[in-house]
Amino acid sequence: MVKIVVDSTCDLSKEQIEKLDITVVPLSVRFDDDEYLDSVTINNEEFYEKLILAGDDMPTTSQPSPKSFEKVFKEYVD
Repeated sequence: MVKIVVDSTCDLSKEQIEKLDITVVPLSVRFDDDEYLDSVTINNEEFYEKLILAGDDMPTTSQPSPKSFEKVFKEYVD
């Protein structure tokens, strides 16, 4: 069995992800003290709304942790 696992910066549509049964591990996005998971707890529309309201206070992002990937990989180990 082959399983494709990507982070949420992949350039795939929701339809492609569903059709190919791809697992997406989300990046984190932080606006001040509020942290969100990309496409899980914040969608693109909400992100851009917050970005406009943030003014000069740009959000920060972080790649998924190795632990996040490990958790996903363990689901698919035989």
